[in-house]
Amino acid sequence: MVTTNLAEAVGQREKDIRAALANLSYAIQVSSGGNLSGKRVESPQIKSLLQNYVGNPDSIVPYALLVNAEGRGIYVGTIGEPDAFLEKELKRGLAAAHDLREYSGDALSVGTGKQVRTLMVVGQPVTNDKKEYLGTLELIVDLNYLVKKLKETLDRQGLDTFVVDQSGRLVASANPQYATGQDMNANELVKNFVEQSGNTRVSVTKEYSLMQGKNRVAMLGTYYAVPGLDWAIMAQKPQESAYIDVEDLRREQAKVTSGTVASQSSSTGSPPPSRLRAADDPSRQRG
Repeated sequence: MVTTNLAEAVGQREKDIRAALANLSYAIQVSSGGNLSGKRVESPQIKSLLQNYVGNPDSIVPYALLVNAEGRGIYVGTIGEPDAFLEKELKRGLAAAHDLREYSGDALSVGTGKQVRTLMVVGQPVTNDKKEYLGTLELIVDLNYLVKKLKETLDRQGLDTFVVDQSGRLVASANPQYATGQDMNANELVKNFVEQSGNTRVSVTKEYSLMQGKNRVAMLGTYYAVPGLDWAIMAQKPQESAYIDVEDLRREQAKVTSGTVASQSSSTGSPPPSRLRAADDPSRQRG
């Protein structure tokens, strides 16, 4: 349930970002009259469009970039110090847009210490009515909203929850032992997702073992693929504590059920089950 809810929430965010890209791209095309050449790409109207989106309090996009066919462009927002890996991602997005393709990049960890951020580049071409290339619109998405959700799950339920991509590399985690981009295929749960990637769109739960330090620990884990992305939400816990939690839940449910039955019997004046059985048994009734 945890992985399903998280996956659906992340999938919805991805849909929202893609919708924003499409809407901004169309607004830019209309505002520019289908011409982004020269200084037209730097027009106040276009810059205002980008600023309004990035500046929205609900936005998870701290940076937006628009480049025309001549390589001239504008940007709004800030992402801190320049990062070589992030610049490579922006170039890949630019190349994809030139081929009239959308782009979703790998998750990247940028910054150090308390300033670290997990980012991802998404982009798409800006075209005219004839679908001819005018430029490239790219957004840098801050995935720290996802890290916060994973930490809430860890704090609330004690579940080691993280996100991996289709190759088994880490996208995000609240566990400081993991790093964005880390190969997680040594984890049997992750390996199962990678092998089934593209086919699995249901929740998968399995038992497996995992090395923790010098010890191999029996684990219980589950994952759910994120709709619209080649990612999966993973949640795992040592089997010993996981099954204790299940037993505790069953006992609580039993208490609730027992209390409900007793309450109903008291409120209706019905005799307890032992008396009901005696009354219904002819051999125990008086002549």
